[in-house]
Amino acid sequence: MEGVIIDKDSSSYVELVEATTPREVKSKPLLLAISCEHASNNLPSGYSWSKQDSRLQNMHWAIDIGARDLTLDFVRRIKGGKAVVCGVSSLVVDVNRPTNFETLCRPLADEIPVELNNPQSLTYEERSKRI
Repeated sequence: MEGVIIDKDSSSYVELVEATTPREVKSKPLLLAISCEHASNNLPSGYSWSKQDSRLQNMHWAIDIGARDLTLDFVRRIKGGKAVVCGVSSLVVDVNRPTNFETLCRPLADEIPVELNNPQSLTYEERSKRI
């Protein structure tokens, strides 16, 4: 990952990636931010895939397969800018949704309940912790 610095902050579940060599445009650096919200199928510490939910781990419900690599490759190629790459599965919290959105913590996938987001255990406090 030449020319790229990776700094993981597990407390916020976000992986920050920054290209170190900005491309000059009219003597000013090109400032560009790229976000990749569904880049990982990881679960934060304290969470685990249940037997039922493990079927979702490598499906679109949990991750946009290839999105992380595409984003990082793009940032490397433009040699300037930053990428904010979500480090946990969108089933934990869908970070490109408003915080009051019904599917922020998706209850169903393919019409089957997502145990990770069981309404009985997904309290206001738990939902707030994920945000």
